[in-house]
Amino acid sequence: MNLEAVKFQTLQVQGLALEDRWILSRLTDAVERVHRHLTAYNPSAAISAARDFFWGDLCDWYLELIKPRMRDPSRAGTARQVLATTLDQILRLFHPFVPFITEALWDKLNEQAPIRGIDQELPGSELLVRAAWPEQRADWRDEELEGQMALMQEVVTGIRENRARYEVAAGTKLNVRIRATGNTAEALSAT
Repeated sequence: MNLEAVKFQTLQVQGLALEDRWILSRLTDAVERVHRHLTAYNPSAAISAARDFFWGDLCDWYLELIKPRMRDPSRAGTARQVLATTLDQILRLFHPFVPFITEALWDKLNEQAPIRGIDQELPGSELLVRAAWPEQRADWRDEELEGQMALMQEVVTGIRENRARYEVAAGTKLNVRIRATGNTAEALSAT
């Protein structure tokens, strides 16, 4: 992802797109889990929590969800700002485990997005080793939204599995109908 032209502007979390609010909620959960595992002297579980967030939430889902916005100059700014902020925080979480890699990536992130944050600027640092440890943001956490996204992820995964099972080419557009009632129907309509 090219983060060039990321310009910090104060954003209100509740005004962000669903996928932006979701990734910030998942980030808050990851910060809490990594901190909890490190406090319990369990570095293996801490790096697993950071890795699960990075690969599972950020790479597998969030980057895919923001691709259309990244192609649209009028909508790319906010997506870039949320992505830069998320990368900032995950690099801080990974730093104790892979310091040389994270320090090199931090340098590139500082070049492309020197000021990061959502509702306020994150404390910056030229070197990652001197950067403040991420803090959990309870106001970013939205477990209901996370549940809605988990349902959407389950549906998308099911569609992908059926495409593979029936050997439907990836570029082929499909009309999909989902039969759902009650809370499930509401959650799918919202996402």
